[in-house]
Amino acid sequence: MTQIISKAVHISMTDALRTAIDDSFSPILDNFEQLVVEDITVTVDSKQGQSTEKSTVKARIPVRGNDVFVEETGDDMYKVIENAAAVATRQLRKHKEKHSKKGGDTIRGYADEEE
Repeated sequence: MTQIISKAVHISMTDALRTAIDDSFSPILDNFEQLVVEDITVTVDSKQGQSTEKSTVKARIPVRGNDVFVEETGDDMYKVIENAAAVATRQLRKHKEKHSKKGGDTIRGYADEEE
């Protein structure tokens, strides 16, 4: 079963942060379950400058074919997480449509498989 692996760099991983990541990226697992082949890795980083704090979220979503990578930066950590999940959803939708137009449903194995 695929899951979301959360990592934190330069900050501590709190329950609220982990919940925000799970809530934002779990629809990807629900909607694109047939595309995702391994665990989704989400790395959260917060860097403090002289007067500002920048938050960065990097996500790696391994799919059949090329992996999807997302990197978002901003001031509000929770908005950055939501934006990264939205970008990843758009990229996965584009990836799925591209391969289904090429007949990828049968060649690449995207068709719903009986288990």
